[in-house]
Amino acid sequence: MSFADLRVSDLIRKPPVTASPEETVGTALGRMERLGVSTLFVVRGRRVEGVVTHRQIVEKGLPPTAKIQTCMEPTPTLAEDDTAPQAARLLVQGPAKALPVARSSEVIGSLSRRDLVVTIGDSEEFSAHPLRGLISHPAKTIRAKATLAKAREKMRKEGIRRLTVTDARGQLIGIITVADIAGAVYRWRSESATLGDRRGESHPRLGAPVKGLMSKPVHTVALDESISSAARVMTEVGVSGLPVLNELGELVGVITEADIIRHVAAQPREKLYPIEILGVEGEAEYLKQIALDALTDTARRISTKAGKIHHLRVMVKTYEKGGSRKKYSVSTQLKLTKGQFSAKASDWSLTQALQESLERLRKQVVSQLERREEESLKDKSLQRRQPLEAFGPPGTELGRTVRRSKKPSA
Repeated sequence: MSFADLRVSDLIRKPPVTASPEETVGTALGRMERLGVSTLFVVRGRRVEGVVTHRQIVEKGLPPTAKIQTCMEPTPTLAEDDTAPQAARLLVQGPAKALPVARSSEVIGSLSRRDLVVTIGDSEEFSAHPLRGLISHPAKTIRAKATLAKAREKMRKEGIRRLTVTDARGQLIGIITVADIAGAVYRWRSESATLGDRRGESHPRLGAPVKGLMSKPVHTVALDESISSAARVMTEVGVSGLPVLNELGELVGVITEADIIRHVAAQPREKLYPIEILGVEGEAEYLKQIALDALTDTARRISTKAGKIHHLRVMVKTYEKGGSRKKYSVSTQLKLTKGQFSAKASDWSLTQALQESLERLRKQVVSQLERREEESLKDKSLQRRQPLEAFGPPGTELGRTVRRSKKPSA
């Protein structure tokens, strides 16, 4: 079975790891460490309200006593029948390394980047796809004697999760990740420990050198290897990123799980409906594919109820709102045999704005169909209520007198 034919239900390997919004950062990190995960789904009742990750906690520099709700971020959810490419596109658009899988709004599982990477590594489908062009280069490095505070700041500034560590001669000697820093700074005994009870004040703090916490020896991959090969190495050694070396053994970049999944997510596919997307020329390929996924799904849902779709057009406009942050305005237009519809929405996230606009569009179509159905039922009801006199007086058929035979008297 090809990657495109796989469903989320085929890929789920782990149950969801959850937390409540009122839990503390220290408790959350203790659970992450104990269960070996980097993402927690924040749940109130049965519904997911957001996610919290190592990266969010480290970047915001929150104290261990802070509540999770102060750093959680919204997250999309997956359905069991979503395809693997759809899941891939959603997994690389946000900060979380895993997404909740829901059934009727209740979380039933978790799908992570690692789950997809394992599948890619086990398949020969991407064995001809080279690493060249995918790696992040040049590799972001830091000296072994630099402090954890400096490493954290550099990761925050660069928007990355890991740094390669070099010695005074510039030789690669280790890797430091955001999860390493989170585990060292917020080290807790266990979930059952008294809140505020820190495990080991002697554990490295932000002033400690990187060399005391970095992972070594370093696992690497060659530049001429394939995506499948890199995915297999990541799975075997349990890492989410690998330094890439050229034929001379020189460090030329880093390949991550996100890089591999982003490549898979950007693979083009056939358009099943007359869809047009305008204004996304400068956006990443995986975002364009997410937009196409959303449009295709909406078109499918609408066409099953409203018939043939003549055209579905999306127009995206961006507005700079300070710094590099952009706000998106998304207008959608739909032409059916039964009429034309339009909707609009805006958000800091392109996918959120698009989904909101499409949902408003879909509701308009459903509302019109329901209104027409009600009118049709009302017309049929009026026809049934017409008086019998309209067909002639009693005892006649269309105005012709009907003679009825008399029963014989007893």
